[in-house]
This record gives sequence, structure tokens and C-alpha cells, in this order.
Amino acid sequence: MAALASGKLLQALPKDSARVNTARVFQDGDLVLAHTDYDFFGPKVGFDIFRFENGMIAKHWDTIETLPPQSEWKNQNGKF
Repeated sequence: MAALASGKLLQALPKDSARVNTARVFQDGDLVLAHTDYDFFGPKVGFDIFRFENGMIAKHWDTIETLPPQSEWKNQNGKF
């Protein structure tokens, strides 16, 4: 059900409006962590964790957060 909802959400995006930039990736054993800058329906920051088994993704966890306007930041360090 979630995959269907995600597919419809992505179809609602205007053509060529989505952007993804992977800021950094770390690997530790069978875990890979990715810090990602997204822009779809507004700027967002994401963090994904993948666990690999036999060269394939066995588990995936993620979080995504909408970036507030810079005027609302608690510090000037940013997310990247």
C-alpha cells in the first residue's frame, strides 16, 4: 500500500521538478549510511541506512525532514 501511495505522489510532481543530491555516504561493515539533499514539493534533508546481505539490500531505514526557511534556523550551520 505504501509503495502505491509513493508512486502516486511521485507522479504528481511537475516534470523535471524533483532533485536529489547525495551529500555523503559512509560504509561500516554491512551498513551503508547516506545523507541526502532533496527538493520535491520543497527542500528536504534525508538520512538513509541500508543493511546489505550477499550484495543486496536486506533492510532499509530512513527519515526525511522538511527544511525550514533559513530565517528560522536555530544556527547557521545548515544541514549539510
